[in-house]
Amino acid sequence: SLSDNTVLASKKADVRMYPASMTKIMTVIIACENISDMNDTFTITNEIRYPLDNSGASMAWFDVDQPIKMIDLIYGAWLPSGADATTALAVKIAGSEKEFVKLMNDKASAMGLTATNFTNCTGLYNADHYTTCREMAAIMAAVMSNDAATDVITRTGMYTADVYRNGQKN
Repeated sequence: SLSDNTVLASKKADVRMYPASMTKIMTVIIACENISDMNDTFTITNEIRYPLDNSGASMAWFDVDQPIKMIDLIYGAWLPSGADATTALAVKIAGSEKEFVKLMNDKASAMGLTATNFTNCTGLYNADHYTTCREMAAIMAAVMSNDAATDVITRTGMYTADVYRNGQKN
């Protein structure tokens, strides 16, 4: 229960697992904690897009060389699990994915997570990229305690409807 941190049921909660796209939950937390202006923009380049596209990563398919608002990148990370959006957020916030990952691991450490290690912000496979079910639940609880992140999660349906209603393509 989120209200009192009681585990109602668990099975293999402390077994190390590969988090895949659940990584983007921590990416959204770090983004929401570090973006002061959600209307600020970032432009995705081919240098960001090309390696992700070739890796088979899930994408939000933001247009290259077009300014994208931070809030749209966060939605792009959340809705279609877009690696292009998460990498853009990482570069905008920390200058590189490598530096952003340090923020992710620092946050995990500050949360008391000892069985979690991130090597990227996209969820692409790496043997040193792992967590446990118990610690992923703690990360999800952290999303729910961040007002900006909670707003993204709860407005997802409305945002999607607005994008399609206004003829926007993401």
